[in-house]
Amino acid sequence: MSLTLRYLGTDPRVPSFSALAVALQRADARFKLVANPAAVSSEARVVYGRKAVAALSLGQRERFTAQLTDLEERVREQAGRAGEAVLQRLGDVRWVLLVELLGGGIDAEATLARLDPLVSWVMAEREGMLQVDGEGFYDASGPLLALD
Repeated sequence: MSLTLRYLGTDPRVPSFSALAVALQRADARFKLVANPAAVSSEARVVYGRKAVAALSLGQRERFTAQLTDLEERVREQAGRAGEAVLQRLGDVRWVLLVELLGGGIDAEATLARLDPLVSWVMAEREGMLQVDGEGFYDASGPLLALD
């Protein structure tokens, strides 16, 4: 299973892994956020029980320039004028929270459902939009643009 979501933050407040860990723990005590000791503020894994379910990367826009450029190109190619609002928002991105689902013995939909507390917290607490590979873009009010 390989699925990636990106929270594209336009909020000046970058979330911390400690805030994300607290949100996950409040949702379910079986969650843990385990930071990479070599990159404690930029890389971590979401563990549920004993299984790693997602790898997280967090950083400023510059760290994700290639991915953001790719998203902009895909929006231009697939959406045309319908994608102008999303392109504007992509230009305003300050930071990215990249969530890569890991094969944890359950299917992608179940893993996404399990990660809902993480996504819900970020969407409620920080301005921006969510991009899900193979689906498109969302904000707190709902779908913005479908995109392959």
